[in-house]
Amino acid sequence: MENLINGILKHKRKIIIILGIICIFRIIQSIYIYEIKYKSEEVNEKKEAVIISLEKVDEDKISYLVRYDKNNFLLNIYLTDKYEKNDKKEENINETYSNFKYGDKVTFRGKITIPTLKNNPYEFNYKNYLNSNNICGVITTSSLKKVGEKYGNYIIRFANYIKEKIYLKIDTTLKEKERGLYKSMIFSDDMDLDENINQSLQNIGLSHIISVSGANISYIILLFTIFLKANSKKKSFFLTYIIVIYLFMCGFKASLFRACIMSIIGIFANLANIKLKKYTKVIFSFYILVIYNPYVIFNVGAILSYFSILGILIYNNEITSFFDVHLRKILKIPYIFSSASKLKQIIYIILNKICNILSFSISVQIATLPITIYYFGKFSLNLFLSNLLIYPLLLIHGIVGFSCIFFTFVPFIVDLLYNAEYLILNVTINLIEFLDKINFLVIKIPKISIIYIFIYYVILFLFRYRKKFILYFKKSHLVIMKNAIYLILILYICIVTFNVIYIKYFENYMYFFNVGQGNMALIRYNQKTIVIDMGSTVEKEASNILLNFLKAKCISKIDMCFLTHMHEDHINGIFEICKSVKVENIVYSVPKEESYEYTKLKEFIDVFNISTIQTDIFDTFNFDKIKIYILSPPSNVCINASDIANANSQIILVSINNNNFLFMGDATCESEKYLISRIENMKDTKLKTDIYLKLKNLNVFQVGHHGSNSSTSLEFLDYIKVKEGIISASKKVYGHPDKEVLERLEKYGIKINITEKTGAIKYKLN
Repeated sequence: MENLINGILKHKRKIIIILGIICIFRIIQSIYIYEIKYKSEEVNEKKEAVIISLEKVDEDKISYLVRYDKNNFLLNIYLTDKYEKNDKKEENINETYSNFKYGDKVTFRGKITIPTLKNNPYEFNYKNYLNSNNICGVITTSSLKKVGEKYGNYIIRFANYIKEKIYLKIDTTLKEKERGLYKSMIFSDDMDLDENINQSLQNIGLSHIISVSGANISYIILLFTIFLKANSKKKSFFLTYIIVIYLFMCGFKASLFRACIMSIIGIFANLANIKLKKYTKVIFSFYILVIYNPYVIFNVGAILSYFSILGILIYNNEITSFFDVHLRKILKIPYIFSSASKLKQIIYIILNKICNILSFSISVQIATLPITIYYFGKFSLNLFLSNLLIYPLLLIHGIVGFSCIFFTFVPFIVDLLYNAEYLILNVTINLIEFLDKINFLVIKIPKISIIYIFIYYVILFLFRYRKKFILYFKKSHLVIMKNAIYLILILYICIVTFNVIYIKYFENYMYFFNVGQGNMALIRYNQKTIVIDMGSTVEKEASNILLNFLKAKCISKIDMCFLTHMHEDHINGIFEICKSVKVENIVYSVPKEESYEYTKLKEFIDVFNISTIQTDIFDTFNFDKIKIYILSPPSNVCINASDIANANSQIILVSINNNNFLFMGDATCESEKYLISRIENMKDTKLKTDIYLKLKNLNVFQVGHHGSNSSTSLEFLDYIKVKEGIISASKKVYGHPDKEVLERLEKYGIKINITEKTGAIKYKLN
């Protein structure tokens, strides 16, 4: 071992060059696999894949991680038709498709999808998320057939076999809530984690306790050292094997991979009596992780894991020393600790332990604060109290919880351990729920720019190493440099604070989002939020885009949501949005014919007790300097056309400080003709003049029915005057927009923006 190390040190430069070449090659290979090799396509022939793991069981689908074409893919099996509900059939399908195990060979037909961004603000980059977890894309199918078993790596098969036995014991011993939390904390498996507990953990800033990483490896090493004795070399190799098996059991989570590499390096460094510098393990583990998957740099868990460990390495000792010095001063404990009274010694030891926990927590928070805000949009000031109260329980859980794993195959002892673990988990859950109830110090912060994050870490570096940094300057400049660092810090805080306040309270804008084939627009003015339509032909796409936007802008309430008509590509986002965001009013016109979507919406409104407003033609809403006119349809007249639902779509005119926006929904040529006739025959001359003048001075016109030829007639374009037209459509779905409609718009000199090409379109509102 020593000869090997000496040889490495002797040829250090050559080895670094070789490692660099390997890294570059791996990066190029990954770019080819993730960016070039696979494209979205239909799979009409039967294809084979091997099951790697069960990922998730949802209401409408079951998801597996599979090995296909020598790479990993997420395979989604959709269970039921969205317009039909058959609980018995769904139960049978669940039984059929949720029992595949690691190593099962399966065949499928379906569709391969490589996610792409739609260029909406704050859009979740699903492709990067998949790639960072070593997944190339998504396979969608409606059926799966097993044709073989026991494929794949035998070590992983063994790890999964052990995991199955452990899960069987967990499922038969622990209750539902405790079982879900236990699996999450031991294996980072949140499939059974109670949603309320998960939300509570996020609210109190303790999401990291269900992210398996370094602490879990520490418990394994501790228990291994206690229960197993062997000579140093055998112990090291056997412990390494156990850590690797545990890594396979947890599905190669990036944060755990980091911890495993660092632990194994530490084990063999101790075996060879080598003292490593404190950053060596971090750097080497990052290198191995990048070799494994270069796209890990986009993995949130890995990012937080590395910044957390760096925060501990850089700040923990300094903060601990700071607390220790001031604690001794407060308690008046002399330098010689034994000369203090017994009472003071006991008080000091207790307070010192508390300070150590706080030091650890503060170190992590300093290093991860901007990243936490960037990804989660909130920061809890109660998190220090949460860590202080939960941390002792986590220590006990770690020892008892992993002892349960070690003694899985030992009767009686394992039952005693699981009973003890149940009590610990039960107390932990009650404490989490209690902390969430008293958690009134949550600060929601808009998503900050990457530039601000970069500046934060530059300032952090300058501030941490200010004493070394100022040594490079003349003594006469030391005071200036020291004050300059503090001034930069104060300016940074002021600029970020001003930016946050502006975004939350003073920024006014309108967005037309790119939801593919569908419609969704948002108006934000004087802290009021209005959404017009919320749907897409891709289920949950509109709601996901809007939720990410609202979260990034710290908007927790939608004041009014207008649904122009009851088609899924205009309304299906509302069902998910209302579960996360308060919607004060849903505004719609009663459809002239019953539909599945309308029935579903009425049932949903009743369940969530949402206030509704049903409109009639020429209804007006004066809403905090926003004036909204409903121009169609009438409540007591059905506009006749081949498509009744579209012909009776709402037409909405929005006026804000002389900026006028017209939303056509899916209104048809018949709707346009009816509208012109009703305006011309209006008896209320004041309202007629008001509407007429605004239609002759439109800033933006959302083109009807996604640019279909059934809308936007020459007669209507002649009646209105428009500067800019917005078409929200996806060409590959229904072929919208129509070429003839585009020619009509160009004829009238209207600038055309198609969301599929431009992404989301923003207008500033003064």
